[in-house]
Amino acid sequence: MSAATRTLTRQSMREVYWAFVPPRWMPFPGRRAKLQAIDAINGLISTHIRNRKSEASQASSNDVLAMLLAAKDDAPNAPSATLSAQEIHDNCLLLFGAGFDTTSSALTWWIGLMATHPAAVAQLRDKLRGVNYGESNSQHSTTSNEQIARLPYLNATIKEAMRLYPPSSALFTRVALRDVVIDATPLPKGALAVIPVWHLHHDARWFPDPETFRPERFMPSAVPLPRGAFIPFGAGPHFCLGPHFASIQIALIAATIIQQFELSLETGAVLPEPMVDLALKPKSVMRVRFTRR
Repeated sequence: MSAATRTLTRQSMREVYWAFVPPRWMPFPGRRAKLQAIDAINGLISTHIRNRKSEASQASSNDVLAMLLAAKDDAPNAPSATLSAQEIHDNCLLLFGAGFDTTSSALTWWIGLMATHPAAVAQLRDKLRGVNYGESNSQHSTTSNEQIARLPYLNATIKEAMRLYPPSSALFTRVALRDVVIDATPLPKGALAVIPVWHLHHDARWFPDPETFRPERFMPSAVPLPRGAFIPFGAGPHFCLGPHFASIQIALIAATIIQQFELSLETGAVLPEPMVDLALKPKSVMRVRFTRR
Protein backbone atom coordinates (compact mmCIF):
# COMPACT_ATOMS: atom_id res chain seq x y z
CA MET A 1 0.00 0.00 0.00
CA SER A 2 2.91 2.32 0.70
CA ALA A 3 4.30 1.63 -2.78
CA ALA A 4 0.89 2.26 -4.37
CA THR A 5 0.54 5.55 -2.51
CA ARG A 6 4.03 6.68 -3.56
CA THR A 7 3.22 5.81 -7.17
CA LEU A 8 0.06 7.92 -7.07
CA THR A 9 1.72 10.91 -5.41
CA ARG A 10 4.58 10.95 -7.91
CA GLN A 11 2.20 10.63 -10.83
CA SER A 12 -0.04 13.35 -9.41
CA MET A 13 3.01 15.61 -9.08
CA ARG A 14 3.72 15.09 -12.79
CA GLU A 15 0.13 15.75 -13.77
CA VAL A 16 0.03 19.02 -11.81
CA TYR A 17 2.12 20.56 -14.59
CA TRP A 18 0.12 19.11 -17.50
CA ALA A 19 -2.31 21.28 -19.43
CA PHE A 20 -5.15 18.86 -18.56
CA VAL A 21 -5.71 15.59 -16.71
CA PRO A 22 -6.17 12.87 -19.35
CA PRO A 23 -9.15 10.50 -19.05
CA ARG A 24 -8.60 6.94 -17.83
CA TRP A 25 -8.84 5.43 -21.33
CA MET A 26 -6.23 7.71 -22.95
CA PRO A 27 -2.60 6.55 -23.16
CA PHE A 28 -0.26 8.84 -21.19
CA PRO A 29 3.08 8.53 -19.37
CA GLY A 30 2.68 6.62 -16.12
CA ARG A 31 -0.85 5.41 -16.95
CA ARG A 32 -0.30 1.70 -16.30
CA ALA A 33 1.38 2.19 -12.92
CA LYS A 34 -1.26 4.73 -11.89
CA LEU A 35 -4.17 2.42 -12.69
CA GLN A 36 -2.49 -0.50 -10.92
CA ALA A 37 -1.98 1.64 -7.81
CA ILE A 38 -5.60 2.82 -7.84
CA ASP A 39 -6.83 -0.76 -8.19
CA ALA A 40 -4.60 -1.88 -5.30
CA ILE A 41 -5.94 0.77 -2.92
CA ASN A 42 -9.56 0.24 -4.01
CA GLY A 43 -9.10 -3.50 -3.50
CA LEU A 44 -7.74 -3.05 0.03
CA ILE A 45 -10.62 -0.76 1.05
CA SER A 46 -13.25 -3.04 -0.50
CA THR A 47 -11.79 -6.06 1.31
CA HIS A 48 -11.88 -4.30 4.67
CA ILE A 49 -15.48 -3.16 4.17
CA ARG A 50 -16.57 -6.63 3.03
CA ASN A 51 -14.85 -8.33 5.98
CA ARG A 52 -16.34 -5.88 8.46
CA LYS A 53 -19.85 -6.40 7.11
CA SER A 54 -19.46 -10.18 7.36
CA GLU A 55 -18.39 -10.12 11.00
CA ALA A 56 -20.92 -11.67 13.37
CA SER A 57 -20.76 -8.68 15.72
CA GLN A 58 -19.55 -5.16 15.04
CA ALA A 59 -20.25 -3.91 18.57
CA SER A 60 -16.58 -4.16 19.58
CA SER A 61 -15.39 -2.02 16.66
CA ASN A 62 -14.91 1.66 17.39
CA ASP A 63 -13.24 3.19 14.36
CA VAL A 64 -14.10 5.37 11.38
CA LEU A 65 -15.37 2.48 9.28
CA ALA A 66 -17.67 1.35 12.09
CA MET A 67 -19.11 4.85 12.33
CA LEU A 68 -19.66 5.04 8.57
CA LEU A 69 -21.46 1.69 8.56
CA ALA A 70 -23.63 2.71 11.52
CA ALA A 71 -24.42 6.24 10.32
CA LYS A 72 -28.12 7.00 9.93
CA ASP A 73 -30.00 10.07 8.74
CA ASP A 74 -32.31 11.44 11.44
CA ALA A 75 -34.46 13.32 8.93
CA PRO A 76 -37.79 11.46 8.56
CA ASN A 77 -38.05 12.14 4.81
CA ALA A 78 -34.44 11.42 3.91
CA PRO A 79 -34.16 9.58 0.56
CA SER A 80 -31.72 7.10 2.12
CA ALA A 81 -31.52 6.32 5.84
CA THR A 82 -27.95 5.03 5.64
CA LEU A 83 -24.87 5.62 3.51
CA SER A 84 -24.73 3.64 0.30
CA ALA A 85 -21.95 1.12 -0.30
CA GLN A 86 -20.33 3.55 -2.77
CA GLU A 87 -20.51 6.44 -0.30
CA ILE A 88 -18.84 4.35 2.40
CA HIS A 89 -16.12 3.27 -0.02
CA ASP A 90 -15.53 6.82 -1.28
CA ASN A 91 -15.29 8.22 2.25
CA CYS A 92 -12.72 5.59 3.17
CA LEU A 93 -10.79 6.34 -0.02
CA LEU A 94 -10.76 10.06 0.78
CA LEU A 95 -9.58 9.49 4.35
CA PHE A 96 -6.91 7.04 3.21
CA GLY A 97 -5.69 9.17 0.30
CA ALA A 98 -5.78 12.57 1.99
CA GLY A 99 -4.64 11.37 5.39
CA PHE A 100 -1.87 8.88 4.59
CA ASP A 101 0.81 10.81 2.71
CA THR A 102 0.65 14.10 4.60
CA THR A 103 0.45 12.41 8.01
CA SER A 104 3.35 10.07 7.28
CA SER A 105 5.43 13.00 5.99
CA ALA A 106 4.71 15.02 9.14
CA LEU A 107 5.69 12.06 11.33
CA THR A 108 8.86 11.44 9.32
CA TRP A 109 10.13 14.97 9.93
CA TRP A 110 9.03 14.85 13.58
CA ILE A 111 11.01 11.62 14.08
CA GLY A 112 14.06 13.21 12.45
CA LEU A 113 13.81 16.27 14.69
CA MET A 114 13.40 14.13 17.80
CA ALA A 115 16.50 12.16 16.79
CA THR A 116 18.51 15.39 16.68
CA HIS A 117 17.05 17.11 19.78
CA PRO A 118 17.59 14.85 22.83
CA ALA A 119 16.68 17.64 25.27
CA ALA A 120 13.22 17.92 23.72
CA VAL A 121 12.84 14.13 23.94
CA ALA A 122 13.75 14.14 27.64
CA GLN A 123 11.23 16.90 28.35
CA LEU A 124 8.54 15.12 26.36
CA ARG A 125 9.10 11.83 28.21
CA ASP A 126 8.81 13.69 31.49
CA LYS A 127 5.42 15.09 30.40
CA LEU A 128 4.25 11.64 29.26
CA ARG A 129 5.28 10.00 32.53
CA GLY A 130 2.22 9.14 34.57
CA VAL A 131 -0.11 8.86 31.57
CA ASN A 132 -0.95 5.18 31.20
CA TYR A 133 -2.36 3.91 27.95
CA GLY A 134 -2.75 0.70 26.02
CA GLU A 135 -4.85 -0.93 28.72
CA SER A 136 -7.37 -3.57 27.72
CA ASN A 137 -10.24 -1.60 29.25
CA SER A 138 -11.67 0.39 26.33
CA GLN A 139 -13.05 3.19 28.51
CA HIS A 140 -9.70 3.73 30.21
CA SER A 141 -7.90 3.57 26.87
CA THR A 142 -10.17 6.23 25.36
CA THR A 143 -9.62 8.57 28.32
CA SER A 144 -5.84 8.06 28.18
CA ASN A 145 -5.75 8.66 24.44
CA GLU A 146 -7.52 11.97 24.95
CA GLN A 147 -5.05 12.92 27.67
CA ILE A 148 -2.09 12.13 25.43
CA ALA A 149 -3.52 13.96 22.42
CA ARG A 150 -4.04 17.10 24.53
CA LEU A 151 -0.59 17.24 26.16
CA PRO A 152 0.64 20.79 25.41
CA TYR A 153 4.33 19.97 24.96
CA LEU A 154 3.67 16.94 22.75
CA ASN A 155 1.46 19.06 20.50
CA ALA A 156 4.04 21.85 20.56
CA THR A 157 6.75 19.52 19.20
CA ILE A 158 4.41 18.33 16.44
CA LYS A 159 3.35 21.86 15.47
CA GLU A 160 6.95 23.04 15.42
CA ALA A 161 7.85 20.08 13.17
CA MET A 162 5.01 21.06 10.81
CA ARG A 163 6.20 24.66 10.91
CA LEU A 164 9.73 23.73 9.90
CA TYR A 165 8.57 21.08 7.43
CA PRO A 166 4.94 21.81 6.42
CA PRO A 167 3.56 18.63 4.78
CA SER A 168 1.57 20.64 2.21
CA SER A 169 4.05 23.38 1.50
CA ALA A 170 3.56 24.42 -2.11
CA LEU A 171 0.19 23.36 -3.46
CA PHE A 172 -2.20 25.77 -1.73
CA THR A 173 -3.68 27.80 -4.57
CA ARG A 174 -6.55 30.26 -4.90
CA VAL A 175 -8.19 32.05 -7.85
CA ALA A 176 -8.93 35.76 -7.52
CA LEU A 177 -12.70 36.35 -7.73
CA ARG A 178 -12.15 40.04 -8.52
CA ASP A 179 -9.34 42.50 -9.21
CA VAL A 180 -7.41 43.00 -5.98
CA VAL A 181 -4.19 44.63 -4.79
CA ILE A 182 -2.13 42.73 -2.22
CA ASP A 183 0.66 44.75 -0.64
CA ALA A 184 0.96 46.99 -3.72
CA THR A 185 0.93 43.99 -6.07
CA PRO A 186 -2.08 43.93 -8.45
CA LEU A 187 -3.82 40.58 -8.91
CA PRO A 188 -6.36 40.55 -11.74
CA LYS A 189 -9.61 38.63 -11.58
CA GLY A 190 -9.08 34.99 -12.59
CA ALA A 191 -5.37 34.96 -11.71
CA LEU A 192 -4.00 31.97 -9.83
CA ALA A 193 -2.32 32.80 -6.53
CA VAL A 194 -0.04 30.28 -4.82
CA ILE A 195 0.07 30.55 -1.03
CA PRO A 196 3.76 30.12 -0.02
CA VAL A 197 3.29 28.06 3.13
CA TRP A 198 7.01 27.31 3.47
CA HIS A 199 7.86 31.02 3.45
CA LEU A 200 5.05 31.89 5.86
CA HIS A 201 6.33 29.31 8.32
CA HIS A 202 9.89 30.60 8.05
CA ASP A 203 9.05 34.30 8.39
CA ALA A 204 11.39 35.77 11.03
CA ARG A 205 8.83 38.44 11.94
CA TRP A 206 6.65 35.82 13.62
CA PHE A 207 9.22 33.06 14.21
CA PRO A 208 12.54 34.50 15.45
CA ASP A 209 15.50 32.35 14.41
CA PRO A 210 13.10 30.49 12.05
CA GLU A 211 15.44 27.62 11.15
CA THR A 212 15.76 26.53 14.78
CA PHE A 213 13.52 23.87 16.37
CA ARG A 214 11.75 25.60 19.28
CA PRO A 215 8.56 23.84 20.47
CA GLU A 216 7.97 26.58 23.06
CA ARG A 217 6.67 28.77 20.22
CA PHE A 218 3.44 26.76 20.42
CA MET A 219 3.04 26.42 24.18
CA PRO A 220 -0.08 28.00 25.74
CA SER A 221 2.11 30.70 27.34
CA ALA A 222 3.62 31.79 23.99
CA VAL A 223 2.69 35.05 22.28
CA PRO A 224 -0.30 34.39 19.96
CA LEU A 225 0.57 34.24 16.28
CA PRO A 226 -1.13 36.53 13.77
CA ARG A 227 -3.81 34.97 11.60
CA GLY A 228 -2.29 33.18 8.61
CA ALA A 229 1.25 32.89 10.00
CA PHE A 230 0.89 29.14 10.69
CA ILE A 231 -1.35 27.21 8.30
CA PRO A 232 -0.23 23.57 8.00
CA PHE A 233 -3.84 22.59 7.24
CA GLY A 234 -4.63 25.55 4.99
CA ALA A 235 -7.10 28.34 5.65
CA GLY A 236 -10.41 29.73 4.50
CA PRO A 237 -13.41 27.87 3.03
CA HIS A 238 -11.17 25.10 1.65
CA PHE A 239 -9.56 24.37 5.02
CA CYS A 240 -8.52 20.73 5.48
CA LEU A 241 -11.45 18.55 6.56
CA GLY A 242 -9.45 16.42 8.98
CA PRO A 243 -7.08 18.53 11.14
CA HIS A 244 -8.48 17.15 14.41
CA PHE A 245 -8.30 13.56 13.16
CA ALA A 246 -4.75 14.05 11.86
CA SER A 247 -3.54 15.82 15.01
CA ILE A 248 -4.80 13.05 17.31
CA GLN A 249 -3.42 10.34 15.02
CA ILE A 250 0.03 11.95 14.91
CA ALA A 251 0.05 12.61 18.66
CA LEU A 252 -0.80 9.02 19.61
CA ILE A 253 1.79 7.52 17.25
CA ALA A 254 4.41 10.05 18.37
CA ALA A 255 3.76 9.32 22.06
CA THR A 256 4.06 5.57 21.46
CA ILE A 257 7.35 5.98 19.58
CA ILE A 258 8.94 8.30 22.13
CA GLN A 259 7.93 6.04 25.04
CA GLN A 260 9.27 2.85 23.51
CA PHE A 261 12.34 3.89 21.50
CA GLU A 262 15.53 5.90 21.61
CA LEU A 263 16.00 7.76 18.31
CA SER A 264 19.32 8.76 16.80
CA LEU A 265 21.06 9.49 13.50
CA GLU A 266 24.37 8.04 12.46
CA THR A 267 27.37 9.94 13.83
CA GLY A 268 27.85 13.14 11.83
CA ALA A 269 24.62 12.71 9.87
CA VAL A 270 22.15 15.56 9.40
CA LEU A 271 18.53 15.67 8.29
CA PRO A 272 18.07 15.36 4.51
CA GLU A 273 17.19 18.30 2.32
CA PRO A 274 13.40 18.57 1.81
CA MET A 275 11.68 18.31 -1.56
CA VAL A 276 8.09 18.71 -2.73
CA ASP A 277 6.47 15.47 -3.91
CA LEU A 278 2.88 16.58 -3.32
CA ALA A 279 3.75 16.39 0.39
CA LEU A 280 7.09 17.66 1.67
CA LYS A 281 9.45 14.68 1.89
CA PRO A 282 13.16 14.02 2.43
CA LYS A 283 15.11 14.28 -0.83
CA SER A 284 17.25 11.34 0.27
CA VAL A 285 16.53 8.48 2.65
CA MET A 286 16.29 9.60 6.28
CA ARG A 287 18.09 6.94 8.28
CA VAL A 288 17.05 6.99 11.95
CA ARG A 289 18.18 4.31 14.39
CA PHE A 290 15.37 2.96 16.61
CA THR A 291 16.67 1.35 19.82
CA ARG A 292 14.04 -0.23 22.05
CA ARG A 293 14.12 1.20 25.57
